[in-house]
Amino acid sequence: MRALITTDKSITNDSLIEGYGKIQKVLGVLPITYIPPYNEVSLESREIISNYFRIISGEQGIIKEGEKIAEIGYTEKREAKNEKAWKSGYSSGSFQAGS
Repeated sequence: MRALITTDKSITNDSLIEGYGKIQKVLGVLPITYIPPYNEVSLESREIISNYFRIISGEQGIIKEGEKIAEIGYTEKREAKNEKAWKSGYSSGSFQAGS
């Protein structure tokens, strides 16, 4: 499968429909979330995207609900207590990795 990749903040309706159709055909799902490269997209492209998707990925910590589309940003990953224990070789339970 070839991915439709663009580094431009602006997209065209035709290129979006092409990628949208490939996701439906190859994966068999109806996509609802659009993740733009580097979470940046022009206002014109946002209008096109809102005709096909319901959620768009945005900048860190942003949550906006619009008339046609919601913008949800990413959050900073925090390392869980169990991940630290796993990396250091200790376990919080009775099983210890490597034994």
